[in-house]
Amino acid sequence: ELYINFSLDAAVPPDHLVRQLASCVDFSFIRPLVRPLYSHTGQPSVDPVVLFKLALLGYLYNIRSERQMCEEAGLNLAWRWFLGYELTEPIPDHSVLTKARQRFGPAVYVQFFQRVVGLCRERGLIQGSRLYVDSTLVAADASAKSVQSRTLLRQLPGQPTAYLARLAWDPQAGRSRPERKRSVTPVGALVVSRTDPDAALISHGPRQQARLKHKVHMAVDGGRSRIVTAVTAVPASHGDGQGLPAILDQHQVTVGSPPQEVVADTGYATVTAFQACADRGVTASIPSWPTTNRRGGWDREHFTYDAELDRYVCPQGRTLRRIHDNVASRQQVYRAPFGVCPSCPVRQECGPGLRARTVTRSFDHQLLEAARVHMQTAAGRAALRKRKQFIELVFADAKVRHCLARAQRRGRDNMLIQALLTAATMNLRKLVQFQPPVGAGAAAMGGLRPLQGAVWAVQCIADWATSASSPFAALRCDLFALRLRRDSTPAFGNSLRLV
Repeated sequence: ELYINFSLDAAVPPDHLVRQLASCVDFSFIRPLVRPLYSHTGQPSVDPVVLFKLALLGYLYNIRSERQMCEEAGLNLAWRWFLGYELTEPIPDHSVLTKARQRFGPAVYVQFFQRVVGLCRERGLIQGSRLYVDSTLVAADASAKSVQSRTLLRQLPGQPTAYLARLAWDPQAGRSRPERKRSVTPVGALVVSRTDPDAALISHGPRQQARLKHKVHMAVDGGRSRIVTAVTAVPASHGDGQGLPAILDQHQVTVGSPPQEVVADTGYATVTAFQACADRGVTASIPSWPTTNRRGGWDREHFTYDAELDRYVCPQGRTLRRIHDNVASRQQVYRAPFGVCPSCPVRQECGPGLRARTVTRSFDHQLLEAARVHMQTAAGRAALRKRKQFIELVFADAKVRHCLARAQRRGRDNMLIQALLTAATMNLRKLVQFQPPVGAGAAAMGGLRPLQGAVWAVQCIADWATSASSPFAALRCDLFALRLRRDSTPAFGNSLRLV
């Protein structure tokens, strides 16, 4: 130290990701968020800004282990500069991150995520009119071998009341048709993992092995930046449609206004989702489930409904009158008179093996019918075609590059924190990516390297091709996936070990 003159600031390249991130975001807003959680007495603690920056570095460079992340922070000069630590200063221990996460709780990370979305809104990266929503299953940090019977666990002596409360499970939660009889009891009603009680045992197919997983919902803005505006974590056994109201409310709180349109897949086609959109004045571009007859024969579309007399008329002119209401499944049941169907000439096509044909009609038929009619329009079909270009790419980026492939810790609160930090990290990268260059026109391009200039041109073409006014908007070729932007220095590529 007496004979070496070394500048840590000069060692970090100007185009490094952490330097660009530091120039875009002032992280001092973190201190007011956590100030009520700290005491004015006692030993000085680690700066909460450093704790959040250190956590973000792990998500930026896809490092799941906090121990490995702290070791890399001590070796990487750019990371030290970003954290504000000199070469002679020790990096905080990884246990500090665990204690801080337990102290902050999900509420602080929700506020941090909302603040990041607010920065994106201030930079003009959020369109706000269209919202793409989808969910993904995240593997839990628990083995399927830890699954045991719920009944036996409740009988174990010495179990605390709080733990037993977490094992409570509502078999009707997340179902679009409550109280409906099932021939098979859901697995989650019988077993639970002792390692992670919040995880659910889910299988993707009849021949695939069931695994413990969590479910994460994300909402992506319809602008070219693809900013994540809402994140929730729910049990994996919950239906997708049950999570849409919370996503819409969180998006409105974060952005400041509700979207004009919500685009999602068929998993969200439930009465709860459609009603949530109708109550908030949002257009639901969600394809409905096909109205097929599970017993074979014609579906409800072949019958004509007479609203004045509240009855259905079959293609042969026979009348199906309303006989009763199935309150459990929220359906009205219409049936033809006995003795009419056996002699019908189209019985085999209409309903083979039935003494009297029945047709059901949902209590919320008008709501479901309005959504189905909207999806038959050109605007509804065009919005659905662009869904994969937005939400699917965001989930792929989150799982492959930003630590969402597997839960790092156990519990639903920790899963929510992980999803929030993943979404915040992706939004921060978009802040850096779409930061306006210094100068304009040829002057701005002149300061770029040849490869960077080509990347900037390809990005401009991709943004134009995926815009709504482009003639290529209907195509499914997303030029955004072909971007060649040169990535920043890898986490392990620019390290200097100090002996």
